[in-house]
Amino acid sequence: MIANYELQSEDLSSLFTVTFFNNNMADIKVHSFGLMYCNEQVDFYEEYVKANLPEIKTRMLIEPSDSVKLEVPYERMKKMLLAIKNNRSKVFPIYGFIVDSNGNQTIVKLKDVRKNVKRIFKSELQEEDLERKEEIRKATQAKKEALAKQTAEQKELKRLKKEEQKELRKKKREERRQKRSENWKIRKENWNKFWQNLMHKVKRTDKKNAKSEKKESD
Repeated sequence: MIANYELQSEDLSSLFTVTFFNNNMADIKVHSFGLMYCNEQVDFYEEYVKANLPEIKTRMLIEPSDSVKLEVPYERMKKMLLAIKNNRSKVFPIYGFIVDSNGNQTIVKLKDVRKNVKRIFKSELQEEDLERKEEIRKATQAKKEALAKQTAEQKELKRLKKEEQKELRKKKREERRQKRSENWKIRKENWNKFWQNLMHKVKRTDKKNAKSEKKESD
């Protein structure tokens, strides 16, 4: 059993391959084969036969010196491993297994697969950590901007309130000034009336006195 990590030239996607060789002198009738992680087996036999050998009616045979190549894209591998053990910070050993129709099972530790999965998981976690930090930085910046905007709005409201109070005080002063002016006019008019009445009375008194003096002289 040989495992490899490949980078596809078409779209630079990651691909894991596991090749199962028949080193015996006789054919091997395959019952199942696939990957094993944390004691959980994932059998790819039916999927492989359906995709590559849809015409066969019996169990798949691997002839002497022949092999079967299993290809697993990274996203499929990731989904499978995390479904078994949802932990990317620690990657446990990954195994390949094959079972023949007689029940004989071969299990091999796929070190290269684990090494590359571990490397990609680490890179993803670092990128996600950077994204989280960037999101926190943006959220903090947005919060600061919102606070600054709120402070500016409060200052503007305070300024407008001061301007409004200033205008109100000015209006009240003008009203008081106008009222004082009107009161002064009223007092002046009253004083003029009083003075005119007084002068009129004085004149009438003078006329009466003049008439009285004339009669006495006559």
